[in-house]
Parts: sequence; C-alpha cells; structure tokens
Amino acid sequence: MKILMIGTTVQSLLGFRYELLKDLVSAGHEVYALSVDYDYKSKQTLIDIGVVPVDYTISRSGINPFKDFVNFIFLYKLIKKITPDIVFSYFTKPCIWGSLAAYYAGVHKIIAMLEGLGFLFTEQPSGIPQKTKILKRIQILLYRI
Repeated sequence: MKILMIGTTVQSLLGFRYELLKDLVSAGHEVYALSVDYDYKSKQTLIDIGVVPVDYTISRSGINPFKDFVNFIFLYKLIKKITPDIVFSYFTKPCIWGSLAAYYAGVHKIIAMLEGLGFLFTEQPSGIPQKTKILKRIQILLYRI
C-alpha cells in the first residue's frame, strides 16, 4: 500500500512521525514524506529507513490565496503522480490543501490530523484586526470541507 504523509517541517516529521514512518515501512508499505525544509542529512535519515522524501513549498503562515492555490495544484499533480492509497496530513495548511488535493485526485482514504487551530487563532498582542476575523471564518469553512 502506498502512503503519502504531508507535513510542513522536517523537524516535526523526524521528531514526531519517525517511529510511525519506520513502522509503516516495516509493515511493507511504500511511504512518501512531503516537507518543505529538507537538507541532505534529513533526507538520508528517511531514505535509510525506506521512506521517499519529497520536497514541496508551502507558506505556513502566509495568507496569499494565489500561493495557496498554486500549492493546491502542485499537491494535486504530485498525488496523481504518486497514486497513494492513503494520504495522511498534519498541521493546518497540509490538512486543508492536502486533503482537498487528495480528494480531487481520487484518493479514498484521507486522514487529516489537526494538532491545533493554526496561526490565525493564536493571540494577537494588539487585539484582533478585521482581516484576521475574516480569515478565521474562511479557515473554519475550509476545516469543514
């Protein structure tokens, strides 16, 4: 079975998903791991346990809808190319865009693990600007999709 894991940082991938990745490979699955900040050492760490590291770009806290749409298209094409049986995403943007891309790419098993509400829901020292209120509503709508 092919499994695609979509996150945002290598630190979280190796720090919190490493044992899961090893177990999935040990169980005979073909595992791909998407992250934005791979270096040679982190890629080699994953390759050594049988995981295929894949680079991609995403702005974790950016609010540019064009960049998010480009990221969605990239994820969609990548998912169509890899043809995973399962897509597992974690953190806000990978859960939103990765899940949508997987759905439109025809993946039947999509797992999204939100570990928090995301950057927009963190406390702001100067109150909540109108733009943030609007973006929160949009993000809540995307979570529901």
